[in-house]
Amino acid sequence: KYRLFPYIYTYAREARDTGLPIMRATVLEYPNDVETFKLNGQFMFGKELLVAPVLEKGAVTKEVYFPEGEWVDFNNGRTTYRGGQWFTVEAGLDVIPVFVKKGSIIPTMPVMQYIHEKTDYPLSFDIFPGSINKESSFNLYEDDGESRDYEKDICSWTSIKAVVQKEEIKINIDAKPEGGYTLNYERNFLIRLHVNKKPVAITLNAIKVAKSKNAKNFEDNKGNITQWNWNENSGLISIKLPDTRDAKEIIVNY
Repeated sequence: KYRLFPYIYTYAREARDTGLPIMRATVLEYPNDVETFKLNGQFMFGKELLVAPVLEKGAVTKEVYFPEGEWVDFNNGRTTYRGGQWFTVEAGLDVIPVFVKKGSIIPTMPVMQYIHEKTDYPLSFDIFPGSINKESSFNLYEDDGESRDYEKDICSWTSIKAVVQKEEIKINIDAKPEGGYTLNYERNFLIRLHVNKKPVAITLNAIKVAKSKNAKNFEDNKGNITQWNWNENSGLISIKLPDTRDAKEIIVNY
């Protein structure tokens, strides 16, 4: 819950504005797939996430139907499933089966004991790129989280888009505060690319980004600098950059 709070909060704003709930039947997102008509043991959580809770006592596996596209196990970030099929997935007591569709961007934050326990945390975007030339996007909603200023549209929308090309991924971030909204603390953006490819070079607004020399503490919020890191074991590219509330273009070359 806390890790996904930025994602949940954005969909809470959508629910307020449109009445569309964040927890929705799979058929609502895939009305042309007849297999979704009878699903009652799984649901969509927003457009990007599929949740398949274990409902049987003592069960250690779960039968899950994946709609069209490719789906990634959100818990490990690597196991993939091709859509239009049923699969048996592991479902231990300590894990709720959650899957993210390729071509999605999921905003996250560090786990906390309560909201606002910390303010200077990095805001993360987990990018699961889709096919070549297909754009992935997410429009993140934020407000002060305490007052009713959101009713006056005192808030911020941060648009992030990623496009996969043959030998690069282009990422654009554009933060647009509305109604006089201000961010009262400094923070970093942390972009995590789930690509399993080591980058050759990364640029921010056409300026080369340096590789981090301290991979162990890379994801903390310290330092008003831009760096990147490659994790061979997870196949994850991480890029850290200051949130300066303006437009940015990041290009990752393979």
